Amino acid sequence: MANHELQEKTTEQSEEKGWLGDNVPEFAGGKHEDDYQQRQEAPKDYVAEKISQNPMEVLRNKELLNKIAAEYSEQYENNGKTSSRMLSVKEWLDYCVTVQLQGPNAEQFARSEEFRNYSEVTMRIANDRHFDTSRGPLYPELSLNPLLKNPKTREMVVRSVNPQHAENGLRIIEQHMHNYEVAMSGIDSRLERGDKLSQKQLDVLGDYVYLGHNYADGRAQKLAEYCINEIDENTNNKASVPVIGALANYFVKCYDGDDEVRRRSRIFIADFQAQPGDMHTGVSTSYACILEKKQFLQMSMTSEESMSKSRTNKSNDLYHLMMVTYHETTHDHQKYSLARGEVTPGAMAYAVNQVLRKDQGCIPVVNLKTGEQMMAGYYQANHDSDEIEIDADEEAWRQCRKFLVDHCKAYGERRHNDQIVAKFWRLRDQCKTNEEEVRARRAFTRKKNSRGELIDPVYYDVETLAQKIRENPSLLQEYKLFGKYFGANGRLRPSLLTDGKIASIEYSGFDEHTDNVGAEIGTYIVREEDEVSAVVDNLHDRKLSKKEVGHLMGNLWNIVHQDILKIRQLKTVNFDNYDETRSRRNQSPQEIRDSLLEEHMRKVYNCMKIAEVARRYNPESSDYIEEQETKYIASYYREMSRQAKMKPSYATMVERTYRKTGNKALVAIADMIRADYNL
Repeated sequence: MANHELQEKTTEQSEEKGWLGDNVPEFAGGKHEDDYQQRQEAPKDYVAEKISQNPMEVLRNKELLNKIAAEYSEQYENNGKTSSRMLSVKEWLDYCVTVQLQGPNAEQFARSEEFRNYSEVTMRIANDRHFDTSRGPLYPELSLNPLLKNPKTREMVVRSVNPQHAENGLRIIEQHMHNYEVAMSGIDSRLERGDKLSQKQLDVLGDYVYLGHNYADGRAQKLAEYCINEIDENTNNKASVPVIGALANYFVKCYDGDDEVRRRSRIFIADFQAQPGDMHTGVSTSYACILEKKQFLQMSMTSEESMSKSRTNKSNDLYHLMMVTYHETTHDHQKYSLARGEVTPGAMAYAVNQVLRKDQGCIPVVNLKTGEQMMAGYYQANHDSDEIEIDADEEAWRQCRKFLVDHCKAYGERRHNDQIVAKFWRLRDQCKTNEEEVRARRAFTRKKNSRGELIDPVYYDVETLAQKIRENPSLLQEYKLFGKYFGANGRLRPSLLTDGKIASIEYSGFDEHTDNVGAEIGTYIVREEDEVSAVVDNLHDRKLSKKEVGHLMGNLWNIVHQDILKIRQLKTVNFDNYDETRSRRNQSPQEIRDSLLEEHMRKVYNCMKIAEVARRYNPESSDYIEEQETKYIASYYREMSRQAKMKPSYATMVERTYRKTGNKALVAIADMIRADYNL
């Protein structure tokens, strides 16, 4: 508490009541359905009862308002207990009240008991939340609260609380706001000169960005660039809630490729309680992303240790904060894509995850903290093996690299600092390595079923999803993007390979974006004899357009192309770096490569079987199909065989089967197999 009050208080109450109406907008974070029941964002003692979306009910609840004020005021205290829910409700109320004071019922609302309750809580927070400096206390809420920083609504708040001394109170507030601006200008000057900031100055700047939602005036960028480039072992700056919150939310504002993430996503630094054995440091909820306060208060501002692995909970530094933030906001990107009705890999992965995690029973897992066996739900048991998480890790490292290009490389070049530029190239290469390490997980990861058995994700995902659609066909209405792949009978659509692109690959700069859910479904089709037969029957005696032939051959190539990508990824990764990743490996790297080669031979055979049927009934496309077979679909055996071997009996079977087909491409592979295995 400050030694003096900002203004005198009064207990007079107005008997007139206001009305907000039924169409008050949501708070800026938006509302989307996402029930992450596996993890709670705060201990039960600090999670309030479900908050009604009618703000008037909250504004009448003084007990709840007092709880909001207490938790909001103590959020920067190391031992203070603050739930993300209370922080989000505080921002939601600020927004709702601001909107109401701009509407046609503003004067009536300004005289209401509900507005007085809000005003009293707002002034209490403004008085309690301060920074003590050598020149006296700074009260940032006066300059950051959306109502207090606006002269018109500031006067409404002050008069509602203390009408008899409003003029004096307003003068005191304006003086404190002036002192705050002087302090901020001093910080600006130090940054412009290249001077170091004290911890207090860094905290004041972080608070301005984090709780003031100030990202457009350049101060957020200066804060991030200072933390990344100018803090070293000789700089006495440490992690704090305002700095962590400011950095994390600025990372969000720099998210590349989704305007909705930049506009709507919000990060709170708060206390949350994980499930037993759960070591996660962040979570994406229906109203915000939350980063664990206790965890990140211990992070190093100078270490780069977290960059040495694609996924870690042990190394805790600025780059870990960056990666976790981008991981969680990628979940927001997945959710927003699904809500927008997009049929994208992220949206599909999110939809599949939401269906698979329901009613899956209990799965035996190992407690990461104690090493003991415990029971968990699908999401926790298969967290690091689920496409929604692999995609989030992969995208997070892309976003980290993009951020470092703009805020480390560009900063070093602008300052003519070769040391900072050299650091960027080192970090950039490690981001790329980590992205490849994440991608490689798809080559060896397994999922656990309720019996604790390790299952190939392709079979687990497709067959479980198909079963759930058969049991509940309404899923095709709830998740319309499933209709691209499945019919109402829960079977994959036999025309899928000719209707459009699946398993496609797009290149963006250094990045390789693969439709991994499409790759799973396509792989399932050409693995399973029943699915191959369904596709062949669909192509029988059917005339295809030139576009349909292009889709078919492109999809077949993309499906087998995944095999060579996995072999290449496995060649470069260090398996020791997965010790903190809950992926399921029961084979050596060589055994994985060998099994990929054997599976590849089966997939190539089935792809050719499908292509030859299309060729038979579409002779005008015969030359094109043969070119695609020989030049693309059959092109990977030689490269794969340099790193993997088939069992002799399997190689003999493949050589004979391929040769019997008379297919030009398969016979060529059979010749290579005969030479390789001395058959």
